[in-house]
Amino acid sequence: MKGSRPISSCITLLLLLAVSALCYHRDAQFYLINCLFAKNRTDSAIYAVPTANPILWGHRVYYYNCLRKGTDYKWYADNLNKNV
Repeated sequence: MKGSRPISSCITLLLLLAVSALCYHRDAQFYLINCLFAKNRTDSAIYAVPTANPILWGHRVYYYNCLRKGTDYKWYADNLNKNV
């Protein structure tokens, strides 16, 4: 199917979400639903990096029912119902 991502890309994304910061440099939209972040997950939300690419649609990162082993961070508080 044109435009679809291989399973390996999805797994890589999940592994990145587990412990490191994640960023994007083109228009993007993320839905993180029922996620469980690792205890050693950095305290850093998904963010846009400075780029020459125009980001036309703004910051579109949505979280719902996400938890972390240990203390939760504020940046992944539920925002799906408010924004969609």
